[in-house]
Amino acid sequence: APVLGPDGVAGWDKVQNLAGYLVDLRQAPYLDEQQVREIIRLWSALAAGDKARIQYQPRHQAKLTQGRFKAPKGTRVTPGVESVK
Repeated sequence: APVLGPDGVAGWDKVQNLAGYLVDLRQAPYLDEQQVREIIRLWSALAAGDKARIQYQPRHQAKLTQGRFKAPKGTRVTPGVESVK
């Protein structure tokens, strides 16, 4: 039976196999030919949707329209004038 992932698509076991293998290699100073072939084999076993490029939303905004460091709207205080009021 195919293993369904969190998105409900079959092939989650193949994603986990590749991820687990890559995690095991994270401390390796280099890859030998057998390791390269295994990575290619695991990548080739993935479904086309899992190989597709992920489009992330851009994080940079030219002007901050909301959030913690947004400039406040409303009355602006002129330095030195607040003590006159």
